[in-house]
Amino acid sequence: MTYRRLTGLLVLALTIPSLANAASTTLVRTLGHLLLGKGLSPTQARATAHSAAHHYHGATLQPILARIKGIPRLPARYYANGALKAPVAGGLS
Repeated sequence: MTYRRLTGLLVLALTIPSLANAASTTLVRTLGHLLLGKGLSPTQARATAHSAAHHYHGATLQPILARIKGIPRLPARYYANGALKAPVAGGLS
């Protein structure tokens, strides 16, 4: 293997994790906004999004976003003052 090819592979190996992390940051922000739209408080939405990012790295968050988008708005009895009640929010997160 030539020195040039070996250097290229090394640069590629160092670049790929940073690209996955950049995608993860965007997906975490999107996940937080989706959770806010479902009725979680800003603190709960942020904590849940960061927890998901810790367990699912990079593009593996994409299927989770699709599932959350598919959750319908819950019945009115689960909400108090526009936010989900604590037990319901805990279950969703």
